[in-house]
Amino acid sequence: MQKETKKAPSYTFSHLGMNMSSEASCMETREQFKKAFDFPSIDTGKSVIVEGSLELLKKAESGKYRHIGIETDNIEAAMDDLVSKGVHFDETTLVRRTDGVIQSVYLRERFGGFAVHLPRK
Repeated sequence: MQKETKKAPSYTFSHLGMNMSSEASCMETREQFKKAFDFPSIDTGKSVIVEGSLELLKKAESGKYRHIGIETDNIEAAMDDLVSKGVHFDETTLVRRTDGVIQSVYLRERFGGFAVHLPRK
């Protein structure tokens, strides 16, 4: 009988989150992207998503500059993979869907001053 091999998780750049000092600075930055590049944006309440992959946070959160989102197709396998590489998770940031499945988590380590957010695709 052959052993079943685990499929390695795939990783894809998802988004860049930027800390803004206030809602006013968030809206000002949103307008700069609109004026310069005509990028569309969506206000989510706590942040503004610009052109689908830039998240402007209305108030500063974790990470010196905020976070880089790296999506994965299998978050549980990704967490196992990253732990095997010595990466740690901030368990206080773990988000589960109503069915109990993990939706996202942040890494404990910072990469160049950025927190790393691992959301499920």
